[in-house]
Formats: sequence, structure tokens, C-alpha cells
Amino acid sequence: ADDADDADCAGKEETDAFAEALNRFLDDLFARRDVVKLGFGLEHDLKRLRRSFPESLSCVAEPALLCRRDGFVDVRTLCLLAFPEKRKLKKTSLAVTVASVLGAYVDKTEQCSDWARRPLSLSQIEYAAADAHVLTVLFDRCAHQAFEQVAEALSDPEAPLARPPDAKDEDAGDAKKKRTKSARGAAPRKPRPPPGPPMSELDVVRSVGTAFDGRKGVVDALSGFPEHPSDHGGRGGGGLEMLEGLFALVFVNVYSPEDGRRRRYANEFWVSGSPGEGGSRAVRMSWFGGGGEAGTARGVAKALAETTALRDVDAFDAATREENGASPTTEKKKRKTLLLFLRKQKGPYVCCGRLRAVAVSGGDDGGGTGARVEFELVDTEALRASGKLEALVGDNLREPRAE
Repeated sequence: ADDADDADCAGKEETDAFAEALNRFLDDLFARRDVVKLGFGLEHDLKRLRRSFPESLSCVAEPALLCRRDGFVDVRTLCLLAFPEKRKLKKTSLAVTVASVLGAYVDKTEQCSDWARRPLSLSQIEYAAADAHVLTVLFDRCAHQAFEQVAEALSDPEAPLARPPDAKDEDAGDAKKKRTKSARGAAPRKPRPPPGPPMSELDVVRSVGTAFDGRKGVVDALSGFPEHPSDHGGRGGGGLEMLEGLFALVFVNVYSPEDGRRRRYANEFWVSGSPGEGGSRAVRMSWFGGGGEAGTARGVAKALAETTALRDVDAFDAATREENGASPTTEKKKRKTLLLFLRKQKGPYVCCGRLRAVAVSGGDDGGGTGARVEFELVDTEALRASGKLEALVGDNLREPRAE
């Protein structure tokens, strides 16, 4: 019993010594104005730190006041300053913020692991390091996006960068005026173009290689807007959007090969092993359905059945001839033409023409992984001729596969 008591005393002394050393280190760090301290939900993190050592860490006794000191930055608040149009970031997680601002994926698998276990596993250590490092990357991205606004806020001791974006205090009005004043020099948004006639399938084929400003720009051009909302609320999962009218759309972000390897569901692009007319080879791509029933093989197949994606190759040629005045085909006109729009590195969406579904697999095992669809780019040759195929997927395009 005496040995056990001695061990307990030794353990307590060791813990107290560690807490005292940590308190001195943090106190010195927090006092330095030349070192920027980053956090995400900073006040919450400081409260958690205080609860871990309730009697030892005097430096975090008052987290709310500590956050008001110069040199503390809540990265969520910083992102809202640099990207004021992304208002939804006010209530999103770090993973969603990283996806929105950086276009990257953060693996949160270890978030709910046993952090009281010692020693920590290698994956836990790597997770913690990545979780901290990504804050510096977000900081750099925000500084690049809005350098003057960020620099002004960092140099202003009254700037609310360390406080949550929903904080209410007497300085909020003044801070808002400063941000508004800084933003006045920004270039005005382009006026919305006047409405035009809706596009036909032939119009789309002729527009292959054309760039559009965002999804809304795509929908406006296709529908001629008045607004044509999705009639399925995105049924089919992933980036599949069923428009009211003639078209269904697939939107895909193209990542570099290095970034793609880090993503769980990266789209692949390859050249078909079967030559088409004139010896040309079509490009194919993989696409994944989203979560829920709509993203399963059954859900995706049901959505595709409402589109022209299940046509055979000859039917696409016949549809184009019909648009040019040939005799009508027997295909029901109610089916929507499925179109692909690609963008690279947050650039404009480029029309890549029509899609034909070659295979649908997976996604029905209850694992929430989503079905995998293999699409063929029907208008590959037009996309090649526009010069946009190489620009969009040149680095990702793989050698021909045996079909």
C-alpha cells in the first residue's frame, strides 16, 4: 500500500511539474505579439485546455479575454474576412472550410479516437500535426486572397480576428465599417447578361469547349433564364443535377494527379481502347454517386434512365442529325440530355459535351460509398479540337484500356 501511495505521489508531482512548465511556456507564448497564434473556434479550444488542467494553467483562466489580445487569430473568422461571399463558413467544420477555401480533403478518421491512450498511435500524431498545419495553409490562402484587409486587421488591436464570427460586442459595428471601407476598392461583380433563348442539344454540341462562370452561369446559358430550378433536388448523388427542361448536368472538379491520389473518390480519365469512327478513341471517366439512396447503384441507374445517357452510340449521332433537320428518331423527347462540365483549380466550368453511361457498379452494400459510374465523353473529338481536353485533363489522362 505504501508503495502504491508513493507511486501516486510521484505521478501527481510529475503531472504538476508538467502543468507548471506548460503554464510558463504558454504564458510566454501568449504574451508575444510577434508570434501569431492560430486556432479554429479558438475560445472553445482554450476552454478545453483550461478544463484539462483546472488548477494549474493560470494563463487560460479567462479564455474570452485572452482571445481579445493582440496576436490571436480565429481562422474561421479570417476566412470570412477574406471570402465574405462564403457566409455559410460561419457555422461549418474545419473539414468543410478546408474543402471550400482550399478545395482539399481533410481526413477526420482519428478525431473520435481514444486521445487519452498513451502512447498515441502514429496515425493520431499525424492527424494532430495535419490538423494544426492546415490552419497555417488557410492563413496563407486568406492573406493571398485579401492581403490588405488581412494586414489591416492583424495590425489593428481592436480587430475581432480572434473572436468567433457570431460574437456580439461594442466593437462589431466599427469593425464592420472598416471591412466595408476596405472592400470598396474591390472590382464590382459582372452584371447578369440579358435572358436568351434556351439551348438545344445541337447548341450544346456546338458549344463544346466553351467556358462558363460557375454553375449558375451554366444553368443560365442552358435555360436562358427565368430560373430553371432542379426538379430532383440533385437526385442521382454526387454532382448530378437534373434541370427542369431539356438537360441533366454533371459537374466535376479536376485535381492534379498528386491531389487526386489524396482524395477518397478522385475521378479518373482514360482513353477508350475501342476506336470510333475514323480511328479516333473516346475519353472515358469514372464518377461516383453521393450518399444516401440516390447515390446507390439503383438510385443512380434510376436517375440515368431519365436521361439520354443510356443511348447507344448510333443514337447520339441520330439525335444530332435530327437537330440538323433529318427525320425524327423514335426516342422519347422527355429524356434529358446528360452533359458534362469540368473545371480545373476553381476555374470556370467548361462544356465537355454529352455523356454516355457505359457501366454502373458498387454502392449497394450499405457502406455509404456511392455507386461508381463509367461515362464516355460522346463529343471527345470536338473537345480535342477546342484544345480544352488537354488543358483540363492532360495530366490525368491515362493510356488506352482494353474494353
